[in-house]
Amino acid sequence: MIAETGAEIKDAVKPLIPLGGRIVLDMADLNYLDSSGLGTLLGLKASAIKQGYCTLELVNVTPRIMELLRLTSLTQFFSN
Repeated sequence: MIAETGAEIKDAVKPLIPLGGRIVLDMADLNYLDSSGLGTLLGLKASAIKQGYCTLELVNVTPRIMELLRLTSLTQFFSN
């Protein structure tokens, strides 16, 4: 699935969290992430942790997005 906005990602992923298991977000084609998108990822990860049913992982994170996570001190939050 390819989504271009945080709302699209949220709409696609949030219903999967109560089902449990492993949710993997492939970030390979993501070149830009604004505060709204970052907030969406944070909310989804927090929901997954809170509900305890599943894990949410980011894979193929580009160097630019990895730097954003580092600058916002979120690298550890998104590592499993």
